Amino acid sequence: MTEIRAALVGEAPLIRALMKGERLNPVGVDWRNFLVAEDAGAVIGIVQLRPAGVGAVEIGSLVVRADRRRGGLGRLLVDAAVAAAGSRRALIVTAFARARFYEAWGFSPIPARAAPWPVRLNLLLGQAGGLVALARGMRPRRLVVLDRPPGV
Repeated sequence: MTEIRAALVGEAPLIRALMKGERLNPVGVDWRNFLVAEDAGAVIGIVQLRPAGVGAVEIGSLVVRADRRRGGLGRLLVDAAVAAAGSRRALIVTAFARARFYEAWGFSPIPARAAPWPVRLNLLLGQAGGLVALARGMRPRRLVVLDRPPGV
């Protein structure tokens, strides 16, 4: 049975490993911002809720272990993150191709300039990573900021 709960201090290395496996930058992450999905004593998925200014959080670092994908765990993690956001505004920086996934929770695209500074900064860092990918001959992901106003 899968349980979604707040991360524990000893799970910080597992969180970083899952992030690195998906080419997410784990530098400076705080395990206290994470919810984890646990099954049979193993962490099988993570999602992060970062402070994003007054009355706002950014949901990010959604990762499901490769052997547990396609079973709805990502949806459970987003459900938990949205619930944890409560009455606060929630924002997400994601690949444009994945934006529709978040519509079920009331997220919709907004101009980057309408997002709080911490979210814009994460967008800029993601775009910089896209330039690195391009330099390596890879196709960079097109990123978008999604917003879920309070009370949705």
